[in-house]
Amino acid sequence: MAALVLGSLLLITCAYMVHSEQCACAQGPVQARAGPSFQDHVVALLSDGNCLSYKDHDQIGSDGNVWANTDYNGQITWIPKSYVKIEPCNTDNLKKRADQCACTSTDSVHLRAGASLHAQTLATLTVHQCLTYKNNKHPADGYTWVNVDYHGQDAWIAENYVHIGACTTATHTNSSGVHSTVNLSGCPHIVTRSEWGARTPTHPLIHLPGIPKYFFIHHGASAPCHTKTDCIAKVRSAQAYHMDGRQYSDVGYSFLVGEDGNIYEGRGWDHVGGHTLNYNSVGLAVCFLGNFMDHVPNDAALNAVKQLIACGVANHKISSSYILHGHRDVGQTACPGTKLYELIQSWPHYIRHQA
Repeated sequence: MAALVLGSLLLITCAYMVHSEQCACAQGPVQARAGPSFQDHVVALLSDGNCLSYKDHDQIGSDGNVWANTDYNGQITWIPKSYVKIEPCNTDNLKKRADQCACTSTDSVHLRAGASLHAQTLATLTVHQCLTYKNNKHPADGYTWVNVDYHGQDAWIAENYVHIGACTTATHTNSSGVHSTVNLSGCPHIVTRSEWGARTPTHPLIHLPGIPKYFFIHHGASAPCHTKTDCIAKVRSAQAYHMDGRQYSDVGYSFLVGEDGNIYEGRGWDHVGGHTLNYNSVGLAVCFLGNFMDHVPNDAALNAVKQLIACGVANHKISSSYILHGHRDVGQTACPGTKLYELIQSWPHYIRHQA
């Protein structure tokens, strides 16, 4: 009888273990995607500690990464398994679901300290800026007001000026406490400014006046980097050189890329850069970290930049009829290095500059 009871207890215990829900909890910021590939579109952003139900199924993607199968609000999603910790779901981590964001749909939107037209204005937001939605609304003064988080403070935006949805892009907080979007649908992995430890610009960055017509290729004429840690150090060094050595307000490039295959956010999609004389307000630029006078970057870096350009075009951040140049096409410089310059002449949209 004792053996029978013990056997029953073991059976009950095992059944509980089999059916207890497992969670995939983010170890730092990570994107949940619609498929097991960085080329699949982003469904949601998980902040550090956010958890999704784990479907107990992994898949090796075409990129060679192991992807964990998860559930986001009833939708199948995938996360690189190296970015999450699989653990039993409990009351605390089940509460930490992926954030909802309120993103502005127009320029000059007032962020207020209360749900009223008479409340103090905390900031004026531009288009596509996002704040974490606190799942609370309040009607007043003829508007429905959306409750958001602003630097840990309650803030309110009129609902008709925002779109509420899953935080589908990686975000970072700039000096005004407002999130900026950078990882758009179809983008390669872009390491945000907050992730690489960017310094705050010395002066507010200026928004581009329109969709950029040009895309420029630069190189850093520096030592290469092949790991995320090394590349972050190189990006920080580039920012320090531009800010301290050249007195720029920030790192000049729109993006930087390492031979680790990661894109690093510089001034991003929407701001005037400090990269190419006479073209900063009409073009974006990426800098390949390394010196490419006598060899080309590896495939990881080259493919990341090709995907970045395609992502920019698809999301209307770069003109569909853009012109691709190397830095030396419009300036007296060896940049972006002889071998890299020769290579990009075979890329779509390259046009040699006619002086």
